[in-house]
Amino acid sequence: MPRSTTPWRDASADRRRAVKREDRARDCRGAFHAQLQSDGRAIRGCLSECRRFLGRCGAPPGTAMQVELVLAEVLNNVAEHAYDPACPGWIGLSVEVGGGRADVRIHDQGAPMPAGCPPGGALPDPFSLPEGGFGWYLIRELTERLDYARQEGLNRLAFSVLLCDGE
Repeated sequence: MPRSTTPWRDASADRRRAVKREDRARDCRGAFHAQLQSDGRAIRGCLSECRRFLGRCGAPPGTAMQVELVLAEVLNNVAEHAYDPACPGWIGLSVEVGGGRADVRIHDQGAPMPAGCPPGGALPDPFSLPEGGFGWYLIRELTERLDYARQEGLNRLAFSVLLCDGE
């Protein structure tokens, strides 16, 4: 009998691998810490390192991408709005993985958020073709928890993302 060149796939084995990956993300305990300058190059480098950290912890690719997207929005907001682009400052970042979630803390010494809290995050009218305005909507939609405080001259933002998805 001729051998098939198409590899046979065991769907139940695929499901077991997906469950093991999700369990590994739930059970992984680890932390990623960074201090970076508030400029585009440093932010991109930090996002790459954080993506690798989440991969080592077994975070499902979809939720690792959510963490990265929220981080990119927040870090770019700090660079663009908290600091003068001509005079960048420092941003502290901590990502802790455990208990099926990624808990992220960010702090900076830039200008405080207007009105002392993050913007509401309403979805802008897509037909008005705004250049921006989608960031806080995305941040609020992709996080489980979002806290902000201005303490002792520092902006402190914390959020959590659950590390599970339909993969």
